[in-house]
Amino acid sequence: MSAIASFLRLSEDDLSGLRDVAALEKLSPESFGDRFSDYLRKRGEHVVELAWPGYVFGTLLPYLEERHGIDLLRSRHDELVNFLSATRETFFLVLTRDQQVAYLDKLRDTPFDTPSLCAYYNEFNETDEPDAGEAMAASIDALKTALAAVHKDSVVLMEVG
Repeated sequence: MSAIASFLRLSEDDLSGLRDVAALEKLSPESFGDRFSDYLRKRGEHVVELAWPGYVFGTLLPYLEERHGIDLLRSRHDELVNFLSATRETFFLVLTRDQQVAYLDKLRDTPFDTPSLCAYYNEFNETDEPDAGEAMAASIDALKTALAAVHKDSVVLMEVG
């Protein structure tokens, strides 16, 4: 089964509540149901849909940093991202206004070549996936949309799981 990537815009203020809900579920999962997902449904706004499996971000994010100096893996919310990823046993990323300012234009202006993306993916993963370049290109487009959706007092939470 493939992992799904979801992108939700949340206010900066909602991040502490998200952490609290995740912490409560970790302490007593059977008592709280899935309040985490309920919290995201109530407070989050869907940003973009990705038709490709989300696992491609495990290759795409290092590629963007290594080849283009676009570092979306680190933000001022690293501690929260690490906590959520460990607690929920899935991958999270918080896209911020600082990252939007630093990287959105670079993402938009860089001509990403699908065959080159495919070659990087296959080399990185020691595999031979003929559609990997298309998946990486579509994921770059999703990141552009997600970064563009960040507002002054909001972030976009990406979850791959």
